[in-house]
Amino acid sequence: MFSHMHLLVTLTFLTSVAWAVPVPVPGFLDDLGDLLGGKTKSGVAAISAADLTSAFSRAAQFSRAVYCATDSVTTLTCGAACDALDGGVTPLFFVAHDAPTNSIVVAHQGTDPDNILSVLNDAAFFLQDINTNLISGVNVDDIKVHSGFQNTFERTAAEIMKAVQDGLTSTGSKNLIVTGHSLGAAIATLDALMFKSALDPSIAVTTTLFGSPRVGDQAFANFADKVLGTSLARITNQADPVPLLPPRFLEFVHASGEVHINSVDANGNAVDVVQCPGQENRNCSDKDNLLQSDVENHTGMLVSHLVLASPDN
Repeated sequence: MFSHMHLLVTLTFLTSVAWAVPVPVPGFLDDLGDLLGGKTKSGVAAISAADLTSAFSRAAQFSRAVYCATDSVTTLTCGAACDALDGGVTPLFFVAHDAPTNSIVVAHQGTDPDNILSVLNDAAFFLQDINTNLISGVNVDDIKVHSGFQNTFERTAAEIMKAVQDGLTSTGSKNLIVTGHSLGAAIATLDALMFKSALDPSIAVTTTLFGSPRVGDQAFANFADKVLGTSLARITNQADPVPLLPPRFLEFVHASGEVHINSVDANGNAVDVVQCPGQENRNCSDKDNLLQSDVENHTGMLVSHLVLASPDN
């Protein structure tokens, strides 16, 4: 399923990026409910649509742009996605310098939306030991992750790490944003753990995931909570089936940090958004099941009017 990943072309660019929007910082989920004026109800805290945009739209811009075709991006002809970022991307990932926020950004592309469910349900994938050469920490030997996600992560890890280190050095930035949509969100999660293991502690790593599947087992979820903490935000949209996969009965568990969009209006504005404490909050995406899911909530995921799987919108 991941054989096409061998065709990886990396484009690292350190240009200015337009449209400065506040980005989340490590620890921002700690007080998100209080900051946004939300009130906890049934284990969740309400978030306004305006604050959803303020907190996450910057990462959404990068997660959208990474879906553009390489040739269209290198010539800056990929439409709205290129216009918003004033930079370039590649089919699988890109590393950029976001000048307005002085942040290095790593963004991962997902898979073909038509194949997402078959990829996640492929019986060839299984839980395997986490790669302790790339991700280190307490009791990592007991942690297991999705074999397909890890295999893809391993093929790009060295190249991404070098690009990030070069970017941090050349710009003097102390901020690193890691993002992705769909399967790209799963790879971004592993990237973030690698960065926390390898980079100087003075580098602030913020991880924003859109429509992420489960990445590993309970030990992995606990490890991600410990290492990334509230610097990780996981955005889920309505009845998107992807956050429900791989299923819990195969011992996969989400890390904490979910922000769930319950509903949007006819114009695509989120009208009911909540912060969801804990790893598998039954008041959020976990309340759904695959029989009630809608794949269009994944391929048409919206943040600030951006359809993340479509760079033209």
